[in-house]
Amino acid sequence: MPNAPSGPGSVPPAALVPNVQDLQQTVERLQARESHLLNLLSLARDAVVAMDTEGFVTDWNPAAEKLLGYSHAEAVGAKLSDLIVPEDQRAAHEAGLRRFLSTRQPTILNQLIEVEARHRDGTLIAVELAIWSVPSGQSLGFGAFIRDISDRRAAQEAIRLSEDFNRVVVEHLGEGMSINQDGVVLYVNRMALQILKRPMESVVGHSVMTWVHPDDQAYVTELRRQSRQGEVIPERFEIRCIQPDGSVRWLEAHASVIPWKGQTATMTFFSDITDRKAMIDTLHRSEERYRLVIENVGEGMIVLQGEHIVFANQRAAEIARISHEEFLSTGFLHRVHPDDHAIVQERRRRRLAGEDVINHYQIRLLQPDGEVQWLEIGVTIVPWEGQPATLTFYSDITDRKLLEEELHRTSSEREAILNSALVGIVLSRNREHEWVNEKFAEMVGYQREELIGQSSQLVHASEAEWRLAGPPTRAALSTVGTFTAERQLKRKNGDLFWAHLAGRCVRPLDPDSGVIWTFLDITERKQAEQEIRDALDRQKELNELRSRFVAMTSHEFRTPLATILSSAELLKYYGDRLPTQEKNEVIQSIESSVQRMTRMLDRVLLIGKVEAHMLEFNPEKIDLVALCHSLVEEARTQLPDSTCTVRTDFGVGVGQGVYDEKLLGHIFGNLLSNAIKYSPNGGEVGFRIYQQAGDMVFEVSDQGIGIPSDEIAHLFESFHRSSNVGNIQGTGLGLAIVKNSVDLHGGRIEVRSELGKGTCFTVRLESQEA
Repeated sequence: MPNAPSGPGSVPPAALVPNVQDLQQTVERLQARESHLLNLLSLARDAVVAMDTEGFVTDWNPAAEKLLGYSHAEAVGAKLSDLIVPEDQRAAHEAGLRRFLSTRQPTILNQLIEVEARHRDGTLIAVELAIWSVPSGQSLGFGAFIRDISDRRAAQEAIRLSEDFNRVVVEHLGEGMSINQDGVVLYVNRMALQILKRPMESVVGHSVMTWVHPDDQAYVTELRRQSRQGEVIPERFEIRCIQPDGSVRWLEAHASVIPWKGQTATMTFFSDITDRKAMIDTLHRSEERYRLVIENVGEGMIVLQGEHIVFANQRAAEIARISHEEFLSTGFLHRVHPDDHAIVQERRRRRLAGEDVINHYQIRLLQPDGEVQWLEIGVTIVPWEGQPATLTFYSDITDRKLLEEELHRTSSEREAILNSALVGIVLSRNREHEWVNEKFAEMVGYQREELIGQSSQLVHASEAEWRLAGPPTRAALSTVGTFTAERQLKRKNGDLFWAHLAGRCVRPLDPDSGVIWTFLDITERKQAEQEIRDALDRQKELNELRSRFVAMTSHEFRTPLATILSSAELLKYYGDRLPTQEKNEVIQSIESSVQRMTRMLDRVLLIGKVEAHMLEFNPEKIDLVALCHSLVEEARTQLPDSTCTVRTDFGVGVGQGVYDEKLLGHIFGNLLSNAIKYSPNGGEVGFRIYQQAGDMVFEVSDQGIGIPSDEIAHLFESFHRSSNVGNIQGTGLGLAIVKNSVDLHGGRIEVRSELGKGTCFTVRLESQEA
């Protein structure tokens, strides 16, 4: 051992032994205490955390590990604020620590505060925190108890929400609510004030009797007495309240006893039933009226539920000819005609099964005396005291059925009569067919079913004519009551026919009541009338032709006859003295006049054949070019004094063809002679032939006097001559012969003319190659 200290005041070694023992015992006690405290901390349910002045964790018990998610090893040595203080509060935490260390003025030490701690997983935990400082010699530390109060917070929030909810529910109840003690109101909700139409200050703290109707105050007092004594009071009761304006409202209320601030109180819920009371009263009056109506209605009415009649009015029994008591017990099914019984049962079964069944029908009852009674029934499913039931209305229609049968018989007879009529008969309303007889249907080619319900436009010639005929027809029916006319109607196949129609209103002067029309087919009569008119027109034309023929012959024959007469007289009286040359000229003049008359007579005979349809058509192979050249020369010979030049243009391909040579001679002989004759001032006459689109085209043109445009339409009529021919000779037959000759060839002729400048005739004949 080291030497014991010596010198003055030194303690002898023997004196040190007890002190060392005491110290060792003290240390052991301290160690035991520390071990005990550590055990306590490890077993504590609250988290216990120690921290130095720098904010680093120095201790971390198991409860802290469980609550905050960090192990002891992870926590000790780490900065506490980084572990559990939420990020938005760390700066405040650090600032508070620095402030305490510098001022030693505690702000939150030794207090219980509620904050949020951050778990290792980042979630925030509601905790209760207690912090204290721990001096240790010259150093300072901090300790903290941390308790999880999440469940307490949740319970507090639930209580707060429940209180808020209850308050909202009470304030928004559809009923008024009041709480009173000893008849004094302690609380009312908003709906109560609305019902009473009073402000809060005039209700709370005042007696209930302030607003209870005087006639109901004794009743309310009795209810309060019964309630205080524990007697049973009505679950719901009705009282009246007086509003500030003096009006009276009915309230329905129910009350119960509740604890209120250590004493009993009465909680009453009430609602305004004034409108409902009025509606119920109205309903009761209405029910009484309906009961009176049902009992006095002319129809029987029964309600059948299952197999039992639960209601039947008096009329139901009277119609079935059964007493009301018997009817309620047996009904009338046993009286249904055997032929109708199965129908009634089957329809009732299907109706109750929810199937679609007709709701209105007719059945027969067979009365004990054998009389058959007809009923018209209407059936529907209705709710009756919460269960489906069959509501049946019925009425006796026996008399009506007899009338219907009689009407049907008479209608059948009348329809048979109308259908056997020889004229068409139609009943129409608003210009639609409601009924037609067989004759009319036959007349227009339809079946009767096709016409009924259709607009009368169907049988009119056109929609425009139908619309046009409407206003005058209606006007006549409205003013006179009848209308007659002759119109063209249209059959189903589109053929038109003439009909004489006559209409008469069902009710006088009222077309809307319906119109009965009769129709008579007058097509044959119309055709006969037209034939008579055509014959008259033809006779008129023949008379005109005869007049024109007489005028023409008297004029055209007078000149050559005069020439012949004068020439004959010259030869008769001076023939022996006339030189041979002059005598030959006289004879030539006679011959020319005779030839002219012969040509005129030929044309008259030819036009006669045309008019009698006796002109023959004999096509044969001919040389077109040769024929046309000869016709040109003949025309020149007939008019030797003309100064016209004739130009021919017979195109390539014009050669032989199959035509009637004589008719072609009539066509182009007349056209060429007319072209030369009606060009008194000379000029060029053109004769052109060419092929076009399968036709042989002939053009004869001149530069003569032309034809007035308004007379071209009459150009090919017999004996017609233009108004501008002046003294130029002619019969008016040539172009009529030309037109008929072209028609016999199946061709066509066209005319272009300009007055004073000339005319061009174009003849198109189908090309008939040899």
